[in-house]
Amino acid sequence: MAGAGSDFSARMSTEYENIEERLLYEAIFRHFRRHKVEISSAIKKPFPFLEGLCDREFITKKMYEDAQDSCRNLVPIQRVVYHVLSELEKTFDLPLLEALFSEVNMQEYPDLHGIYKSFEKGISSGDFSKSSFKEEPQEPSVSELSSVSGVPRGQEAKTKNSHASDMMDTVNPGNNFTLGKSTRQRRSRMDRNENVNFHSEILPVTCGQAKGMLYKRKLKRGTLVKCIQSEGGDWMTLREFEVNGGHEKSSNWKLSVRCGGRPLRWLIEEGFLPKPPRIYTKKKKLENTDKCAVCLDEGRLFCCYSCLKTFHEDCHIPPVETQRILWSCTFCRMSMSSGSQQCHRESEVLARQMGPEEQLKCEFLLLKIYCCVESSLFAKTPQNNDELMGLDKIKKQLNEQGYPQVKEFVQDLHLIFQNHTASYEAEFEKNFKEVFAIQEANENSSLV
Repeated sequence: MAGAGSDFSARMSTEYENIEERLLYEAIFRHFRRHKVEISSAIKKPFPFLEGLCDREFITKKMYEDAQDSCRNLVPIQRVVYHVLSELEKTFDLPLLEALFSEVNMQEYPDLHGIYKSFEKGISSGDFSKSSFKEEPQEPSVSELSSVSGVPRGQEAKTKNSHASDMMDTVNPGNNFTLGKSTRQRRSRMDRNENVNFHSEILPVTCGQAKGMLYKRKLKRGTLVKCIQSEGGDWMTLREFEVNGGHEKSSNWKLSVRCGGRPLRWLIEEGFLPKPPRIYTKKKKLENTDKCAVCLDEGRLFCCYSCLKTFHEDCHIPPVETQRILWSCTFCRMSMSSGSQQCHRESEVLARQMGPEEQLKCEFLLLKIYCCVESSLFAKTPQNNDELMGLDKIKKQLNEQGYPQVKEFVQDLHLIFQNHTASYEAEFEKNFKEVFAIQEANENSSLV
């Protein structure tokens, strides 16, 4: 009988340990998932964050290179990091937190300390305990299980905390997390989350059971713009998100949609959220929100993550990298790279080899021309097909990096303008001189 009792004790002890371990793991995972925005906001530069994840094989070499390319294309580092964390969420494991809160990262990104403390605080206060998820006091307590299985009462808390400690030891090499005695008090799940950074560009929002991420820039464009991305990846307006959360009868998204436990109305009043423009009638709908910025047509569009303009794949110059999730348009890349430039003679600029900087500037100039095509640059008549085809040839050659020098590109464009009014050619030359910082000369210089 003693042997049977011992076996029963061992089985019950192991079963309880497994439950505690699983609940602790799930709680830590949920804490990580809910704080991806805060973690992203804490990362101000790619190195050493991306390199550390790549070296420890949490992300593939391709994912690392894609993230670096996005940074070089001037996609905000916080959005790059959020995308990486979203991918890591799919294969989450505790060693990831060890890499995230490594000594190097904590030194390079001081804002991580507050997030780290939120994990530490959750453990020491019992937020990650079994009682945080179970609200059924009728179930046998740990002490009751102990008396049945033969585990001494004094060993009960020690065993429980030791398993939590073993699991959390993998999070930080220095074992800085301290485990306090788990509390059995109920904690309201409706408590406000003080860890939400309301200044962040992307905010976690909820409505009933619906969860999503609110993009402030999209909200600025009006309530009819799909500004919330759901957990499933679908884009929704505020009203659609409200309905999705089971509040279709409310029709008051400012109160029903919440962030960090607070209604969006509070965030707007406190200045954390922009007040979206009022929509008086359907005719007042924001223009071009679902149209290509170049041709003004609808269809399969790709959104720039910096300015939120949308483009068809082939309308943009160079063509949109459709496989890249985080992508910036040529206008934004030029805007971010432009600054004080040393002036040069026009002849010097024309003689330049077509390097990456010159390529970007030529792409920018040609894209501006294409944006004018649908308005007034070329009349929409059959005889203009030759001119439009000429522009397409220039675009094709530029996309293929077929211009050895700036001069050849400018010469081809000059030929396109020969059959049109001088004002458009003058506009191009003005843009050309501004983009390449050409100094005015006393002598007349030609683009050809």
